[in-house]
Amino acid sequence: MKLYLLNGREALFAYYTLARGKARIDQEYLEMYDAQGIRSLLFTFEQGLARGTPRS
Repeated sequence: MKLYLLNGREALFAYYTLARGKARIDQEYLEMYDAQGIRSLLFTFEQGLARGTPRS
């Protein structure tokens, strides 16, 4: 999970998913996990509001 605070009034958070993959480093392939934040849906909460609203 990642949390962003904006101007002390609005908070955005997202659940990041992990994807398993391989990356070539030098001459070797290594297994890795990537936190794919760019595909995560952000939820916004503003001061005074009761529920979050998805934001893309």
